[in-house]
Amino acid sequence: MAIKQIVQQNGKVFSWNEKAITHKDYDKIMHLLREDVGKAHVSPSSLHRLYLFAVNSVKYDSNDIPKDVVTLNSEVLLANADHQRQLVKIVLPEKIHGRHDISVYSLLGLACIGSRESECLQVQHHNSKQKLFVEKIMFQPEKENVPYL
Repeated sequence: MAIKQIVQQNGKVFSWNEKAITHKDYDKIMHLLREDVGKAHVSPSSLHRLYLFAVNSVKYDSNDIPKDVVTLNSEVLLANADHQRQLVKIVLPEKIHGRHDISVYSLLGLACIGSRESECLQVQHHNSKQKLFVEKIMFQPEKENVPYL
């Protein structure tokens, strides 16, 4: 299962190092990765993908991250090609409590974190691709001045 993010702005394809993350989210993700190495319920490929995202993304202080970037605990409105909308909240696995909560280990969670409003995401599952549009960030902890979530 491969994941890549395609940003359709002027036809340019963005890479991992053009995604953004807060220093605090980076620390949480690195702690999660250290804790989950070798655990049967987390695949090595999931660990590897999240690690690559974390180390290669641009890091910001919580006060300085752009307000249109999806961070941990952000609530995001996604739309597919048929204009069906889906609300998701990007969380660490232990914070999954509701039906909208999506783990950063999942392909969808990893595609969303660090992305920006108005970006088109492409998530590949086995032999199919799902294209999703980041329509709106409904809630970003840093924007609402609650980065402790």
